[in-house]
Amino acid sequence: ACPPQCKCLGHTLICNHLNWSVFRNLSESILAFTSRHTNGKLDNTAFLLMARLISLTLTHGLIKSLPSGANSLFKNQGRLLYLDLSYNQIESLPQNGFYGLTVLKSINLTNNPLLNIGRGFISDSNRLTSLSL
Repeated sequence: ACPPQCKCLGHTLICNHLNWSVFRNLSESILAFTSRHTNGKLDNTAFLLMARLISLTLTHGLIKSLPSGANSLFKNQGRLLYLDLSYNQIESLPQNGFYGLTVLKSINLTNNPLLNIGRGFISDSNRLTSLSL
């Protein structure tokens, strides 16, 4: 079922002003997910059911940090090709912060107050062709 704050178009889900708790109940058939102005703290279980995602857009939100390594938000996102985390509050990109994104082609981190970029923060992906900071 489509959450009330969202539009569902085939395998695409577009939402605004969602609370992170809603993410745990979303369908695993979703291939593209877009959310703007998402509220609350993002944890490493948010996208566990959405293992088929190829595009993830979380913009204009309150994301401040990214868990790394085995606790990565993206550890179950082995098919993700496009990631947009622009216009958030991310200050640091830890080493292995994008652990599990082995086929990622594009990442957008523009308009974040980045202060620290860990060595090898994107080391899991050898197919990256676009990085926007």
